[in-house]
Amino acid sequence: MTMEISSSESIRIFGWWDQPRSVLTWSDIKDKNYSWRFLRDDMRFSAQQLYTLQGDKFEWIHRGGLRLGDLHETTMFPINPLVDMRADIGELCSAQWRVETLADMGVTYKQMVKFGITPRIMTFFRFPLSGWVSLSLGSEDVSHWSDQDATETFGIGVFELKDILTSYKP
Repeated sequence: MTMEISSSESIRIFGWWDQPRSVLTWSDIKDKNYSWRFLRDDMRFSAQQLYTLQGDKFEWIHRGGLRLGDLHETTMFPINPLVDMRADIGELCSAQWRVETLADMGVTYKQMVKFGITPRIMTFFRFPLSGWVSLSLGSEDVSHWSDQDATETFGIGVFELKDILTSYKP
């Protein structure tokens, strides 16, 4: 993969003595061990430019070029923090991403359950019920919840919660 670069970008990346360069390749990025964050902040490339340079999310992940904090910029891949990056629920909660961002990353409620989310932990995310529905929370998911779980999480009883989830159409 290659990307055309300007003279000033070439100097920032390769220095004064390795000129002229008009193209940046994925091999250049790997050889210099540049991270997504460095390329975004210091080299001032857009997320779309980096995606164009290397559109395989696993190339970025496996070489260690991405951190969890970068993922909100990578929804064009998308990179799922749970499945692709093996993040845990605590890291996901600490990231404080909006529910729309998680949905754009491909995160689902069922995945979150596999990684350990509980009704009590859901409260720390501070998402409304509609947000959890956008992450595919359904009435079958709360069928084993107690009234206390439903009340502490959404402020309503489990019967009403199931009824809402059954009839709600986003």
